[in-house]
Amino acid sequence: MIMDDVTRLIEELKHEDLRVRTAAAEALGHSGDAHAVTLLIHVLEDSAHPGRWQAIEVLGTLCDARAVVPLIAALQDEERRIRRLAATVLEIITTSEPRAEIWGALPLLRFVAQSSESTVIKETCRQAIRHIEKSAATVRNLPLPAAPPLPSAESLPRPAAAPLPPADDLPVPAAAPDDGVKEAEAADDLRKPGWWERLWRALRPR
Repeated sequence: MIMDDVTRLIEELKHEDLRVRTAAAEALGHSGDAHAVTLLIHVLEDSAHPGRWQAIEVLGTLCDARAVVPLIAALQDEERRIRRLAATVLEIITTSEPRAEIWGALPLLRFVAQSSESTVIKETCRQAIRHIEKSAATVRNLPLPAAPPLPSAESLPRPAAAPLPPADDLPVPAAAPDDGVKEAEAADDLRKPGWWERLWRALRPR
């Protein structure tokens, strides 16, 4: 549904004619539009709005978890019919498919169940708590999905071989010294003047 249509139907919930409000509520419920939930919650929280009853009904049809906390607050509304309808819709949403958004309302439900002076409100909150805890336990007991099979070694991509460097870039090893060259250099040292003195200095005890 286009957002302009949702806004128009929300405005019709203010109409003084009950039939217009009822028709707008039915259209919103059939639309299944999640964008309407926030606007419907605003209607519910406005104590002077004439379409609060219809807004609660649509929230029950849409069954959106975002309505849980406002519905808990509506359990303590001044109007008895608002309290009763909020309790009914709260049960519908909390018994629907388990969702983490609903589990987050447990602390508030426990607080209202302990602090409220109304026996009806206490029992409504306790029932909602039982439904939510049961759905949470069901989800925890579900088998974990099997891990995907590991790929075989043959299917894994092989890394590309590193390219060989060009022959011109390879270092040229230095030539090993020739033994004949070493002997010639040693003979030249012996022919130099003072070779005996140098040898004596090297060999004499210190």
